Amino acid sequence: MTPMEPARTAWITGGAGAIGQAVCRRLSSAGMKIGILDRAGEALASIGAAVAGVGVGCDLADSGDVARGAATLIEQLGPADILVNVAGISHDDALVDLPQARWDALIAVNLTAPFLLAQIVLPGMMERRLGRIVNVSSNAGVIPVARRAAYCTAKAGLDALTRSIALEGGPSGVTANTVSPGFIDTPMSRGAFGGRAGLEAAVRGDFRNPMALVLEPDDIAAAIAFFCHPDAHGITGQRLHVDAGMVMP
Repeated sequence: MTPMEPARTAWITGGAGAIGQAVCRRLSSAGMKIGILDRAGEALASIGAAVAGVGVGCDLADSGDVARGAATLIEQLGPADILVNVAGISHDDALVDLPQARWDALIAVNLTAPFLLAQIVLPGMMERRLGRIVNVSSNAGVIPVARRAAYCTAKAGLDALTRSIALEGGPSGVTANTVSPGFIDTPMSRGAFGGRAGLEAAVRGDFRNPMALVLEPDDIAAAIAFFCHPDAHGITGQRLHVDAGMVMP
């Protein structure tokens, strides 16, 4: 992709979640055609309608379902110029008690699905010399978190996968980058920390950052949109921490 040739079609995994919805809205407002791969449900239908996009119910832990979902998006929208992997799951397990089935499911959603989708979209991007891949990672991929062995491993692997994509796609003008969110105000976070007040206490305690700031899904969407913009054509293989200074590489 050159600075004069904007991308046209964006696929977003996890587009029905809080951050995913913000990404869909942001890229739709920039004129993109939006395709969403996420679990079927009211949220998927709602955000698909809101951005005039195509929402496909998809179990991202199932490789066959990932292939089917991608084929549906190609049929209805055409190939992806942009792939944004937002979908992710996490759980709280001590390493010695972590069942392999839970490990396998988390790795499948957080790491294997982005790998499979990259295999699907990258050849066409390279042929058209038009492509952006943005993976949503986590600070946990850099600073391990207790009782999150699978999650930390998956996010560190996602960072490495992104750099590999950047190396292989670079000669064809395809970029690949990661965005690592800090502490974000989402329904899941509010549920875990007792509402907004709990989140604000957390950023002054265990999740402290220099700005004592709880970020919003739109903050992450803005960073992702930057990597998708034609002006970012020379930025690849990078990890951007959007975390109010929690991690300073």
